[in-house]
Order: sequence, then C-alpha cells, then structure tokens
Amino acid sequence: MDNTEQELARLVLKNLDMVEKSWNLLSEIDAEFLEKINKKFEQWYEEVKQNTAWPRSLGNKQDQEGIWFGLGLKGWFKKIDTYTKDATWVSLFTELVRDEDSEVIQTGIYFGFTRNFFKLNARESKDFMQKQFKKYPELSQANFQYVSEDITIFLPVKLNLEKLVEEYPDYADAFLPLEEALDTVTKYMPVFKAIAKDLIVKHLKEEYQQEE
Repeated sequence: MDNTEQELARLVLKNLDMVEKSWNLLSEIDAEFLEKINKKFEQWYEEVKQNTAWPRSLGNKQDQEGIWFGLGLKGWFKKIDTYTKDATWVSLFTELVRDEDSEVIQTGIYFGFTRNFFKLNARESKDFMQKQFKKYPELSQANFQYVSEDITIFLPVKLNLEKLVEEYPDYADAFLPLEEALDTVTKYMPVFKAIAKDLIVKHLKEEYQQEE
C-alpha cells in the first residue's frame, strides 16, 4: 500500500459511518440504474424476438435461446482489478473500471449463440463467428468488435457520468448512447439475420430443427 492509499484508508476509517451509509445508498442507486437500463434494452429486444424465428428450448426443457442479443460486459471471463472487484454497473457503463491488466472494461450489446444447440465444438464455434465477422466488414466499420473469449460480436456502449448525475434518477438523455447503439444494431440486423441463417442451416442439431 503506497502513501496515497494509506491516506485514503485513514480518511475512510475517520469517516466510517458516512462511508457505510454511502455504500448502502450507492447499492440502491446502482440497482435502480441497472433495472432502468435493462428495461430499455428488453423493450428493444422483445421487438427483435418478434421479428426473428431463432431456435429456443421451451416446454419441459430449460427455456434457453439458441441465438441471442445481450447487454453486459465485454469479455465475461476477464478478472476485474482487485481494487474494483465490487464495481457498480454505473462505474462499468461509464468505463471507470479496469481489469487485472489495467485495461478498461467495456460494456455494451453483444450477439452470440448457445453452443449446445449446434454441431460445433469450442474451436469450430470461434472459427465460425470469426469468419462471419470478417465476411461482413461493415460491422467493424460501424465499431462492432469480435470478442474471441465470448465468441460474440460486441458493440460498446459508454455512458457519460456527468449526464447521469445531472439527470438522476430519470436518466432520460443520459441513456442516449444506449439508444444510439440499439439503433445501430437494428440498422445491421439484416447482417445478424444472415449470420443466424448460416448457423441454423449448416449447424443446427436435429432436435432443434423444428423450432427454426
């Protein structure tokens, strides 16, 4: 622990009661933030699901999507730096958190598939998604990224902390970067549908083919 950290530790201990109350309040703020941002994403995603016929497990099977969009961290398996392991979603969406290699952890929208729906092993899944990403250069031109760790195509979303503070607790314009990112995904939906079709036609397991 260096001198700066020691001074910070003394300051925390000196104001421990306020720190505890602040932490509890931050947890509440973060939960509300996550609920609101997830709601905005889910409203968009429900419309997407109505316009696609991608395979799912239903009925007595686990309800699981074969091909999907999600909202969350880039690189699910990366470790968050020790000092920020309890990072809030507000901190993550404003890119204040770093991983153990001191690289900023990004959040955003990702497109991927559940491997047990398809006749692909881990390496074949990575090869498929990487080739598809290269097949459509317009994706990288629009700021999409291929993430090999997750086998996903990812679009970063960064929110402005000052805007979140200014608009708390409603976050109207503060969520504009997310809305713009969702619009971008919608713009390139024909590409994602083409990737999904290629995956389904060539690699879908027989037990799921009736759900195309």
